[in-house]
Amino acid sequence: MTLASESAWSALALGWWRVIARALPRVEIDPVGVAVGGVSGVLVVVMLHTLTSWLYTETRTRQLRDDWPPHWRWRWTLCLGGGVVMTFAAGLVGVGLFRTVGWFIAGAM
Repeated sequence: MTLASESAWSALALGWWRVIARALPRVEIDPVGVAVGGVSGVLVVVMLHTLTSWLYTETRTRQLRDDWPPHWRWRWTLCLGGGVVMTFAAGLVGVGLFRTVGWFIAGAM
């Protein structure tokens, strides 16, 4: 590798720390927003658990599946909710990557 490519790779890998160090002191946390987000998240998980418990119980009894566990577990609900959050985060990353590449291409012309 040449010195220029090593510098580019190190800037790509470690340059984000400078951005974080510059932006973090400017972050303002709104306690009301955090509380609303936390309460909303808990309510969504409780509603998801209620829905999936009902669906699981109905499916289990109608199909006579005695080999299944007797009740829907909270762990399953939390895993399902975590999967939804991770999918949402991956979508945001994809959109951000697409926009950044578009900016790079537009700036190069």
